[in-house]
Amino acid sequence: MLLKAALVCDDVRVEIDRALTIVGVRSDEVRGTLLDGGAIAFPRLLFVTIVGGLRGQASVDVRHRMIGSGARERAMRTEVHDPEADDHVFLFGDVPMVFPAAGTYEVVTEIVVGSEELYARTAVRVSAR
Repeated sequence: MLLKAALVCDDVRVEIDRALTIVGVRSDEVRGTLLDGGAIAFPRLLFVTIVGGLRGQASVDVRHRMIGSGARERAMRTEVHDPEADDHVFLFGDVPMVFPAAGTYEVVTEIVVGSEELYARTAVRVSAR
């Protein structure tokens, strides 16, 4: 299992032929709308992790953790994987995506296949426009 890509973007569409259309790729600094109380919002923001070396696997376990102010964690869950495909795309985000305050946040994507584990880390600095 190997990490092929980790990025932040506005949207992702998986095409019929498994190609990815990635819209609005962001740098490590993102600027959103300041809300009352100091929270910062984005209409949509996704953390994308692409992992390879999964051919032959029928499923993968994944958990996303956001580290920073107001950190949160999602429970480990199993995603179905096409055994004929080498890659798997993992998405983390909300519509809208709201951060409790300006600052640096890191999303850790933990992927488990059998006894093998992989941790992908993507950090962003969040501020208001």
